[in-house]
Amino acid sequence: MYFRICLVLVTIFLRLCVFCDKVSFKNVPVKATNVAKGRLEIGPVTGSLDPSNGLADANEITVRDQKIPILYKGAVKDLPRLYDLELIYSEIQEIEPGAFENVPRLLELKLNGNKISKIQGGILNNLNIKRLDLSFNEINAIEPNAFNDLPNLRVLLLDNNLIREWNPNWFENTPNLLMIHFSKNLLETLPAHAFKNVKGTENVKDGWLPLENYFDFSENKIQTIDPKAFEDIKQLDILDLRRNLISELQPGVFSNLEKVNSIWLLDNKITCVSDEFLDSLPHGHGIARRAYKFDANPWNCTCLEKVQTWSKEKGSKMATLQSSIKCVIEKVKDIK
Repeated sequence: MYFRICLVLVTIFLRLCVFCDKVSFKNVPVKATNVAKGRLEIGPVTGSLDPSNGLADANEITVRDQKIPILYKGAVKDLPRLYDLELIYSEIQEIEPGAFENVPRLLELKLNGNKISKIQGGILNNLNIKRLDLSFNEINAIEPNAFNDLPNLRVLLLDNNLIREWNPNWFENTPNLLMIHFSKNLLETLPAHAFKNVKGTENVKDGWLPLENYFDFSENKIQTIDPKAFEDIKQLDILDLRRNLISELQPGVFSNLEKVNSIWLLDNKITCVSDEFLDSLPHGHGIARRAYKFDANPWNCTCLEKVQTWSKEKGSKMATLQSSIKCVIEKVKDIK
């Protein structure tokens, strides 16, 4: 009998130890505020960010510069007044599905400056967030359904990570995405139908701040853009492809963009573009005139003259000043 009692006690102890190991926050300082009451007096938190730790009235919660290796299931839960959550620069490596539970008013989620390597499905789905910041992490894998079912998401920051592939299946049932910041990753290609779930919408205001349709893919390693990469999206304010390795642009690659204000292709490897490519570009006059920024490329000067002639004829602004000056200098040298 004594042996059995000891065995039961040891089993209970071991189970409790396993439970203790699943604690996300261990004596972690937390800053919390309420719009009406101001800063809330919250001591260091052990366990979860939840009402039991004095956070029931919190509208904004910040945890910064801590050591939180894993956000376990239920790490943040049952906070119906919370609308801004910052868990930043805290060495987070992993987030379990279900880490954010019952936070119906959460609008902004900042997880930047951590060491997250993978975004699984079940972490973010069905949250009401408008802005998600995952920048400055170590993300190299994103599951196909990771960004699905985010009906209010407008701004996504994924810059400064280690992402090599763009998955066209992301963003299913995430219809309101306007801004994608994907600069400084390791992307080599934009595949066909890359944005089939991102339709682009008219500019909206988020509070007093107007939001543009802005897709930033600058400073990657993009060499190839599939001719059908943008086939499913009709409207963009700015498409930023600066500082990649693009040397060739297929005819029609941008032709479906019926409303586009600027396409930035500065500092790539472009030496020439075909007549068919130029004729496929959206163009217009007056208020609707487009700006195509092709400067700081190793242009063939004869081809550049053709591009400038096309620009004048179509009323589209083709920014190539730096390259044009270089060509003029070369002509002067030839004369001498």
